[in-house]
Amino acid sequence: MDLASKPLQYQDICYDPDSQSLFSTIHGRLELRPKSIAVFLFLIQNTGRIVTKDEIFDAVWGHKALTPDSIVQCVTDIRRILGDNKRKILQTVPRRGYRLIEAEIHSSPVESVLPEALLPLLGRDREISELLEMLGRPTCRLICLLGLGGVGKSRLAQAVGKSATNLFSDGVRFVPLAAIRKGELLAEAVARAAGIPLQGNRSASEQLLSELRQREMLLILDNMEQLSGQAAFCQNLLEQAAGLKILVTSRVAPDIYGGWNYYLQGLAIPDNSEDVSENAAYQLFVQSAQRMNYAFHPAQQDIAPVIDICRLVGGMPLGIEVAAAWTQHLSCGEILTGMREYSSLSGTQVNSTTSMPGSPLTTVLQRSWKMLSQREQQIMQVLGMFRGRFSREAAMAVAGAEANDFMQLISKSMLTRDGEGYFILHEVMRQYAGEQAQQSVARDVNVRRFLDYHLQRAQQADAEILGGEQFNWLVTLGQEHPNFRECLALCMGSSSSESIHSIEQYQGGLALAGSLGWFWFLANHWQEGRNWAEQFLQLNSTDTPTNGHSLALLTAGGLATLMDDYPVAEKRLSAGIAMARSLDHNNILSRGLAVMSILYRLRGEFDEAILMGRESIQLFRQQQDWGGYMLSLGWLGQSLVGQGQYRQALPVFEECLQLNRRVGNTISLPHALVNLGYVQWKLGENQAARIYLKKAVETSEQCGVLLYHAQALCFYGWLEITDGHYREAATCFQKSARDYLQLGDNTGLAEVLEGMAGLAVAQGSYNRAAQLIAGAEGVRSRLAAAPHPESGRLARQVMEEVKQRLSASELALNRNLGLACGVEELVFDFHPIH
Repeated sequence: MDLASKPLQYQDICYDPDSQSLFSTIHGRLELRPKSIAVFLFLIQNTGRIVTKDEIFDAVWGHKALTPDSIVQCVTDIRRILGDNKRKILQTVPRRGYRLIEAEIHSSPVESVLPEALLPLLGRDREISELLEMLGRPTCRLICLLGLGGVGKSRLAQAVGKSATNLFSDGVRFVPLAAIRKGELLAEAVARAAGIPLQGNRSASEQLLSELRQREMLLILDNMEQLSGQAAFCQNLLEQAAGLKILVTSRVAPDIYGGWNYYLQGLAIPDNSEDVSENAAYQLFVQSAQRMNYAFHPAQQDIAPVIDICRLVGGMPLGIEVAAAWTQHLSCGEILTGMREYSSLSGTQVNSTTSMPGSPLTTVLQRSWKMLSQREQQIMQVLGMFRGRFSREAAMAVAGAEANDFMQLISKSMLTRDGEGYFILHEVMRQYAGEQAQQSVARDVNVRRFLDYHLQRAQQADAEILGGEQFNWLVTLGQEHPNFRECLALCMGSSSSESIHSIEQYQGGLALAGSLGWFWFLANHWQEGRNWAEQFLQLNSTDTPTNGHSLALLTAGGLATLMDDYPVAEKRLSAGIAMARSLDHNNILSRGLAVMSILYRLRGEFDEAILMGRESIQLFRQQQDWGGYMLSLGWLGQSLVGQGQYRQALPVFEECLQLNRRVGNTISLPHALVNLGYVQWKLGENQAARIYLKKAVETSEQCGVLLYHAQALCFYGWLEITDGHYREAATCFQKSARDYLQLGDNTGLAEVLEGMAGLAVAQGSYNRAAQLIAGAEGVRSRLAAAPHPESGRLARQVMEEVKQRLSASELALNRNLGLACGVEELVFDFHPIH
């Protein structure tokens, strides 16, 4: 290979063609053999794609017969100057070749998402050091941080995560599991904490594994005991993702092969003769007492009682903090006396909250509960039903709590508040309050208030989520989702708490599932939402039409449509629409018709889709439901495009765009931009198409909507072919394919393959084009629906040109090759001509 005649740069490394050498803007001249430089330059010129060893041999050595070791030595040299000891920059793709990642990917900072500690962690320096040493060992992939509830496992894990950030190129992610009760939700919780968007038909586990295989990361799974029996999940993650390590906190050791157990004890307690000024348990007591009363300063006679208090609770940080809160009303000596008396009365009672007989926390929790007023106990029993954190408004509505109640519970260390203004119950406190609630005569009333509040909340969201506050609602409902799940479980009778079994309760669950339908659709909880709706539909034993029943039918049918289960979708949607008509409820009817229009469009029945779409639009307009109107407009426009009615579709998408500017941005905005770009391209207005599609890419990234991002890139690829920008077209198609692979969207993948076939034809690569068309046919054969007419037309045009250029035997050969190749190989091994 002749070395490049022009300067090249990769990250901080530059190539000087005059001296034919490399230098770093940071480290100066870099020593590298000429052949290694040549391989590096070839990789830079092909950044982002897999290059085979044969390509490197041909480019650098010509057609000389060489051993693979020649390339290996050059790759080793290149990794040395890149500081790529972990092979994250110059990647080896087994049995395929090498890939040099794009420079901007490596330059992004290491990111960690960990809760901010409000107070310093005391007395755990040795534990942090030991855990970091364990994480540094190559053979240690999983650590189980074990200990009783209240010993401080979560805070220690967070501190270790902060210190370990630079050990992992993709950072650290903290996954709180206290609010998760079902094992199938574990993958979703990990994916969201890891910043992996969950969209499309692929399961959360599939999408999670697909992304984690490419990452070097530490996952902290906090409160794993909430999900007993999930050892296989962790085992699978570790087996599939070589760069992953996991730190689990739990009260019981999970049965995971290869896990390293680390047992956390309470803080060390000094002897009475020791200097206590540096003792962590003593410091924690003083610090906690001063949070309640800044003027608190222990006198000499207080030292011994404080030490004994810390000893009585076994050095458990939670016990120390709760006991210290009593200094507002009692002296340290009085606190100690009361604890000793209560301990002797309560004996060695077993408390299920602590998971261990005779736990040192038992006495302090029982004593703390007795010190609450009757009103405060009642409030705590209700707050124990919340999962995760909750807002002040929710606590006021459900528990009847007032400002003074919050102040008192915080002052008694029963409740804490985070930096965003949400309240949090320590998991041990929440479970203890829940146990007390089981014995309360007001249990049924409290459950009813909890359910009624969240049903009203869901109904409010259902009425507003399609409008201009859509993205705010998605964030809010995402935070409250654990509480909605608890309500559904209560109605179903599958909650860990006692539930109310009645027809009325099942109907309440039916109404809640119906009201959450749009949230589940927009937030991509498709499988979960469909399961809840179907379960309540099966439990409902009455045929009496209700709004909740109708909405639940639409939820089940709409989510079945998205998951390509068309027979069930039609059955549920038809029943929901019929029920809405019988109730004369136009709001529900308009939504049902809009979703049914999607089903018809996906099945290629465009006349019916357009008819349904126009009826839904008319109803939305009558009700001035502009959010639903925008959504239905976009779907109507797609049906018109499906029939090739581009000029009729254009004003539909333009109106949708204008409404977004007036009402507020929703996912209808990137949807309209994508389709406007496509329609303008089909009408030959390439400049306008380019502007729309570029904006669609930007907007979909901001909104986090992977589907519209993929569609915009795919259409942009066709536009670049039209303008003769072949390398840019290949980049667009490949980025689109990555999105579609994550979504599990076979229709999109087929369209990408057809687009790349068009690119191959434009470059005269007819053999490759035939392989890509065959690959697209193979993908489409797995679809339940007929191909989109537009895609069919484009594919047929490409195939007609290929047939004119290749013989029958060549067509057969390349067809078989295309069917034999995987989608990723067809897409990412494509080599466009400049």
